[in-house]
Amino acid sequence: MPPSQLHALMAHELGHHLIVGMRGAMTTTILLVLPVVLLELPMIATNWVAVRLKRRAPGSRAGKAAPALVMCVSDLALFAVLAWLFGTMPAALVLAVMQLAPLLRAIHQRHGEFAADRLAVDLGFGLGLRDLLRDRFPDWQPDTDPYTAMFMTHPTNRRRIRRIETRLRVLERRCRP
Repeated sequence: MPPSQLHALMAHELGHHLIVGMRGAMTTTILLVLPVVLLELPMIATNWVAVRLKRRAPGSRAGKAAPALVMCVSDLALFAVLAWLFGTMPAALVLAVMQLAPLLRAIHQRHGEFAADRLAVDLGFGLGLRDLLRDRFPDWQPDTDPYTAMFMTHPTNRRRIRRIETRLRVLERRCRP
């Protein structure tokens, strides 16, 4: 790896720490990640059961339908328990948040990647970062369908390169006399 790309990679990683900082990382973990993980535990257990069922009949219709069926049954069971304990409105809210939690976490993480890229560019490592993404990881995350792209934790390299080049142009215009 050329030194310019290595320096750019280090600047990007440093950007994650400089932007968020230790106190910000702890706050983010406590306020965002921990509740999301707790809400995702039933989904993780459900997925585990669904995978086990699918493995028992991999080619059959039952094997293909098992994950969706298990998810529906578990969501209904969870809703019934929460509705009995807290009422229907809080139960519906918890289920909605459970469904949105992975999407919100992915959006938050993609924003962090863009922010770290921007800091690396602002520190003068934009060309190296662009070249690193273009040369070292050209097909790392190809553009996928919009639904799958919503849940990606990192933006596609094409989007990152486009933003890096836009930022480089902005900084270049600022430096002109």
